[in-house]
Amino acid sequence: MPIWPRGTEKQRNLFVGFRAVVAPAVTGRTVVRVAVASLYRLSVNGAFHGHGPARGPHGFFRVDEWELTDQLAQPENVI
Repeated sequence: MPIWPRGTEKQRNLFVGFRAVVAPAVTGRTVVRVAVASLYRLSVNGAFHGHGPARGPHGFFRVDEWELTDQLAQPENVI
């Protein structure tokens, strides 16, 4: 599902930040998946974790998958 800041759907060249507070999974893996038309940087608890997107053919978008299980140690984590 696309996410866009309210009221800016038609604007271009925006610099936007998205923030989520999550708890670590009790069992299994914790993964974040990102697909963008531009550039992104991913940080976990203020530390840089990665950037993207993975390059692909013009007009196609890839889904980047980041494993976060080992980085989520606090009761609440900011991504």
